[in-house]
Amino acid sequence: MARALSDAQLWRPLPYTGTLGDMPPPAWAADFDPFAFAGNPLGKEIVFLHRASGSVPMDDLIQIHQPRSGHPFNNALLALSGVAAPNGGAPLNMRLTFTRRRLARQSLDRLLS
Repeated sequence: MARALSDAQLWRPLPYTGTLGDMPPPAWAADFDPFAFAGNPLGKEIVFLHRASGSVPMDDLIQIHQPRSGHPFNNALLALSGVAAPNGGAPLNMRLTFTRRRLARQSLDRLLS
């Protein structure tokens, strides 16, 4: 995958230059297929399929946090929220906001197809 992304560029979230949706910005159109991952009534999560590698780069939707020595309370919160290493996952607060499960399942099926 590193070879497929060797020409990657860093895009910063600020300043905002537009709203992302199912149509990619022209600079990304040849490389990414974005779509809105539905099911969260509080907002849209835009997911990008990188065509060349067949991968989906994730940002805040999937997290993995290493436990820290001397921080048992923090480590327990990471484990309870589902983001502790080695497996990680979608944080509990994110999972709880996807209340429209049928729409979320349809988005997941589309992503995996």
